Amino acid sequence: MKMAEEQVKYLLSHAPNEIARLQSWAQSWEPESEAMLDRIQIQPGWRCLDLACGPMGIIGPLSRRVGPTGQVIGADVNPAMLAAARSFAEKNGLSNVDFAEVNAYQSGLPRASFDFVHARFMFAPLGHEDILLDELFALTRPGGIIASQESDESGYVCYPPQPAWERLKQITVAAFARGGGDYSAGRRSYGLLRRAGLEDVQVRAATLALPEGHPYRLWPIESATALRARMLEWNLIEETEFDQLLGECERIAQDPNIFLTSFTVVQAWGRKPENG
Repeated sequence: MKMAEEQVKYLLSHAPNEIARLQSWAQSWEPESEAMLDRIQIQPGWRCLDLACGPMGIIGPLSRRVGPTGQVIGADVNPAMLAAARSFAEKNGLSNVDFAEVNAYQSGLPRASFDFVHARFMFAPLGHEDILLDELFALTRPGGIIASQESDESGYVCYPPQPAWERLKQITVAAFARGGGDYSAGRRSYGLLRRAGLEDVQVRAATLALPEGHPYRLWPIESATALRARMLEWNLIEETEFDQLLGECERIAQDPNIFLTSFTVVQAWGRKPENG
């Protein structure tokens, strides 16, 4: 099967309110993305690529850093996501941001033309990490920076412990694996970048505390709902138990007395060799 067809089968493509959800997620993680970009020291005038940017990605923080002499490309395979990203850029006056409708694995974008290339939450749901890394490597100029942000489920816990929460997380992790992805790809990203040949690989990790009303309190429910048909098809859970779990996890998410934290996001980045 062609990689373009594989990408269309993105595991969470049928999640409810997908554009609004991804925008909310990008906003939730933006302070951590800012911290990563501060460490990387994105420079004015750089040409940057946010691959699979969705409706927002990190185009805002990149735009501010590269300034009027730089350029940011937001790329995604989904026209609806790009339309939302364009609207976000126009609303916020991001005049140095352009967009490209491309397949992340075979982008067709100019080789070795970006100072900084970024991908977030691509390894976890989609897999094909070697092919994606090859594309990231090819797009980055010698001496440029490649960065990834990926999830690790170990951070996603609640207190007091809730068996239904753990069970729903367990079958979601299993569904990612059955679909060819890895919910905890983040814990492997440091090694992946090193094996890809990047130099001076750095890493940081972040987990969000989720107070009452935080959108990530609903993430296990939203992801399981998006994966429902596949979970049942793959016999990961019976339909009756699935519905009971969703109801119980909705109660947990809405209970302000239960403390929740998000999955951990592992940020890893490194420099492409000058002779690469």
